[in-house]
Amino acid sequence: MLRHLRARHNTDQRQQSTTGPCNSGQYPDMSKKKMLDEAIVDMIIKDGQPFSMVEGEGFTNLMKILDPLYKVPCRKTVKTMVEERYQQNKKKAEEDLKKASAVSLTADMWTSRNMDAYLGVTCHYLSDDLDLSTVLLGVQYFPMTHTAAHIAEAASTMMAEWGIADKVCAMVTDGARNIVASVNRLSIQNIHCFAHLLNLVVKKSISQTSELDTMRSKARKIVGHFKSSCTAKEKLAITQSSMGMPQLKLVQEVETRWNSTYAMFQRMYEQREPLGAALASLTSNLTSFSAEDYDAMNQCLKVLRPFNQATVELSGETRVSGSKVIPISKMLTHVITVECSQMDDGVGATLATHLKNNLKEKMSGLEKVTSLSLATILDPRFKEVAFCSPSNAQAAVERLSRECASLIELRTHDEVQPQPSPAPSDDNNLWALLDSHVVSQQTSPASDSATQEIQR
Repeated sequence: MLRHLRARHNTDQRQQSTTGPCNSGQYPDMSKKKMLDEAIVDMIIKDGQPFSMVEGEGFTNLMKILDPLYKVPCRKTVKTMVEERYQQNKKKAEEDLKKASAVSLTADMWTSRNMDAYLGVTCHYLSDDLDLSTVLLGVQYFPMTHTAAHIAEAASTMMAEWGIADKVCAMVTDGARNIVASVNRLSIQNIHCFAHLLNLVVKKSISQTSELDTMRSKARKIVGHFKSSCTAKEKLAITQSSMGMPQLKLVQEVETRWNSTYAMFQRMYEQREPLGAALASLTSNLTSFSAEDYDAMNQCLKVLRPFNQATVELSGETRVSGSKVIPISKMLTHVITVECSQMDDGVGATLATHLKNNLKEKMSGLEKVTSLSLATILDPRFKEVAFCSPSNAQAAVERLSRECASLIELRTHDEVQPQPSPAPSDDNNLWALLDSHVVSQQTSPASDSATQEIQR
């Protein structure tokens, strides 16, 4: 009855009773209370909400209506529960990492909006079920100078804390000299992030194409005006509605990501009609792009589309991307070469030429990177077909054969090999020829066995 009164009749009357859970201050179903507590912790973590949310008037009223008997924990209690959840998940992740025979890392330095520097390190490994798994080792505040020694010390501390110092096979980073030098200090193989290479190639090509770079600057100003002016934003929405088009906002580019430039141009080209009409009706010194400008923009979007697809393909976290680097590089080179041969003179053709030259400059050595070439050879989708150079493919096969031979030698050295029984002296033995052939196969060098296995 008390629960009914509180829920349905908006009363906070408390009746004295010698029995019952309400008088004791305990929730009647402790398993449900624990479930509700865990749900609040999940909400705080997954939605990135502040701890103070649980003390908000709206949230507490909501919980009273949903379950009047449940007492929402205070912010300090919620903070403690979140920290406990972190320790539980970290312990589980450490146990999973102990089972992994090898791991790879990705690391990056970045700066927050408040100009605070951080070092983020992520670990990648295969689970017992051969699923690609990822765990964030840490995002460490980095107030010291960004020297190679300081970065190496911070990364080494993280690896030691997680117990993976002797399991790290490679670390993927951008091409900054300080972070590359820090990886070398740790005596770990460094792999240049392919998505970062693509970013450098496209950004350099856009800056070399003066007409496109001018259009980019103009587009930034237009988008910035519609982002900062309520009048302009409302005018664009009304114009889109009157033309029967979806009310989509313009996209502003981010300086560090080239594909945001692609998204900005793509949205602007899609909304060119309502955007032009909105700009014409506004009192500003901004002018819309001409029809010729939009044609040039469309040409550039066509040229950049494969690069955007490659960036998206390589930005996934749940699929192995190492074996895709060489074939994607080959496909991009092929596509841009075809574009250069077929496209008429103009901004798009100039951009395609710069992309082709910069691709050749940045990507020419990828097929000689051991980890990438072996991954490609071992991927049953690609094997040798993905290589531009047959000699590089053959070199990768030879490297793989040598590695396989070393594994065979190690295995045979560790195992106790039974001595082959001597061939029977009886000349009438029907199986004498086959027995001698088997013995000769068992004593063949490891390099021959490795070569045969690789070819098969």
